[in-house]
Amino acid sequence: MDSSSSIPDVEINNEAARQMARDLEDFQKVEQGKLPYSLRTYTWETSCITIGWRQKPEQVLNPNQLEIAKRPTGGGIVFHRLGEFTYCLVLPLGHSGLPVGILESCNFLSQAILAALHQIGIEARLADGTASPSADLCFAEPAAYEIVYKGKKIVGSAQKRGKHALLQQGTFNLELPQNFGSILENSFRKLLRI
Repeated sequence: MDSSSSIPDVEINNEAARQMARDLEDFQKVEQGKLPYSLRTYTWETSCITIGWRQKPEQVLNPNQLEIAKRPTGGGIVFHRLGEFTYCLVLPLGHSGLPVGILESCNFLSQAILAALHQIGIEARLADGTASPSADLCFAEPAAYEIVYKGKKIVGSAQKRGKHALLQQGTFNLELPQNFGSILENSFRKLLRI
């Protein structure tokens, strides 16, 4: 989770960097009032790594051996695999029904993710909040607003806020059916009434 309004530089030299640049571009459009909201789902065409905007690649990985990109959101290292499902949601901060606080809005948005998972038969739940998440690895431990299934964190989500918009990115650490993108989009649309 990240409340910083600074926007990191992203070099577009690999798939991970291109995806992060697109998410950041949507954030900037909503932030500037040029777009009412953005909801995007995608899967990865290559295995790659993204790191949180505060992390320095050379301190956590050898960037010369890996396709790596910095996310505009916070959190730890995510090892993305081929076909892994990811979402990007950008909303105005004053969106109807969206709680004001970061933790509260993460909990609120997690309800759409849980509903989508329940629809495909995965009885996931929110973490109990007692874990102390690792600063380096996203999927090591869940934060209070994150989703677990059979004792393991299965969705990593992080948020960035600007003056007028929030960007929430998330990725799923499990196999999902091909139609999951439309299921999740419908779940977000229902929750957010968009």
